Amino acid sequence: MVNFFSLSSCSDGNSFVLYKNPEELILIDAGITLKKTKNLLESKSLSIENVKSIVITHFHKDHYMGLDKILKNFPNINLYFNDNYTGHFADYPFKRHFTFENPFNICDFNFFPFQIDHDMLNSGFIIDYNGSKIGFLSDMGRFDDRLTPFLKDIKLLVIESNHSKEGLHNSKYSDDLKERILSEKGHLSNDDTVKVIEKVYNSNIKYIFLHHLSKRTNSLELVQTEVVSRFSFPETKFVISPYNSPSETITI
Repeated sequence: MVNFFSLSSCSDGNSFVLYKNPEELILIDAGITLKKTKNLLESKSLSIENVKSIVITHFHKDHYMGLDKILKNFPNINLYFNDNYTGHFADYPFKRHFTFENPFNICDFNFFPFQIDHDMLNSGFIIDYNGSKIGFLSDMGRFDDRLTPFLKDIKLLVIESNHSKEGLHNSKYSDDLKERILSEKGHLSNDDTVKVIEKVYNSNIKYIFLHHLSKRTNSLELVQTEVVSRFSFPETKFVISPYNSPSETITI
């Protein structure tokens, strides 16, 4: 069985946990501090000493802020990131590079990476263990229809629901930042996320995990109203990731 949850997911820091065996943990992104990673794992009865691999989607600070100290304290962790970032962590001995649409394997999980639209080169994944598939999408300004076939057999859809358009409009963000967030290289709004779910949903999907909520332009209540309440899928459960604390664990 496959287990997945977020340690933290917001504009301040993102990190997700994937495992089938609690002694072989995989982190997707490491955007929170070493101390916080350790403490939040312990709150789920897991140990940071059992993190075997870290996969980085892209090198914005909220996705890798804690990586340096984690690797310094646990120097045998395997590190994976796209080969366009070969200059990062150049001296780290256990780094592995991947290329888009070329699968790689971690702890019996098959990762199929693909590019998603953001203002920095960014990776999404189909993650498969014995037919239990996860579609992982984060930090994307628009959904490219070419991704739809990749998502057809997934059981868990992990997708950002970053901001409420009204919340962003009324925020104190600069006009330039608002324009960046709303662009095709920015982030999905709650309305955008609804449109993606409408495109890709099928009855194989048992969970839809909404994450990367902005503290300043979104809330769990707004996501419930603007996204979850728009759907009635009797076979599918929605999970909204909290900002700075672990989500519930999804098992597929």
